[in-house]
Amino acid sequence: MCCAVVCKGAADICSDQGAEPVICDDVGSLKRPGGLGDFLAGTLATLWLHHHRDAKVDPCLVCSAACAVVRLASLRACEVKRRSLCAVDVADFLAGAIEELCPSSKSDRLQSAS
Repeated sequence: MCCAVVCKGAADICSDQGAEPVICDDVGSLKRPGGLGDFLAGTLATLWLHHHRDAKVDPCLVCSAACAVVRLASLRACEVKRRSLCAVDVADFLAGAIEELCPSSKSDRLQSAS
């Protein structure tokens, strides 16, 4: 079993048991409304479950990828909503951000459709 910790901030820091921390400082929205942590948790769980088959996957890299996805989705939402951005607006941009940063292969899409 492994454990990883994500410390959200201007740069998100992901660390696990003694490994070198992984930092995600990708550009996100200037406004970071409350509730983005819920999207981060859900995105992290989704990516972790998707890659859990590969026992060699680094949990810190999965955490960093989740941080990058939420930052990108937040940036895209902010480009549309501007100052009126609320966390719920980010939901509309999560799927596109996941596909852009963690593209699924054609076989993955076919397996999930069956």
